[in-house]
Amino acid sequence: MEHQSNEQRIPISMMQGAIFASLQGALLPHLMLRLRNDLLDMVRQHRCSRALLDMSGIESMDRVEFENVVDTAKMLKLMGVKTCLVGMRPGIISGLSAVGADMTALHGVCNLEQALEY
Repeated sequence: MEHQSNEQRIPISMMQGAIFASLQGALLPHLMLRLRNDLLDMVRQHRCSRALLDMSGIESMDRVEFENVVDTAKMLKLMGVKTCLVGMRPGIISGLSAVGADMTALHGVCNLEQALEY
């Protein structure tokens, strides 16, 4: 998906019939809002049934950032899309669990190969 504005965006592409977004660095609120809108637009345009969010580039995540990802997945679900988190770091998972984040809210896998089978 090409964008002509200078706004910072998270790259999104199509991969084997699924929407693929690679999240890197900090999950700033304005980036997550833009990602959410871009994902919803891609679903509408391409009628996809899966969204794969590559989390391997995320080094830290707090509960609010995780809940933003969960909210995005819930919106995608209302459009018939299953969301899968790919490559979350074990330290992030245990940290989110320690602060009471709902770890059952999203499906996760270790690598892209597993995600494409989802």
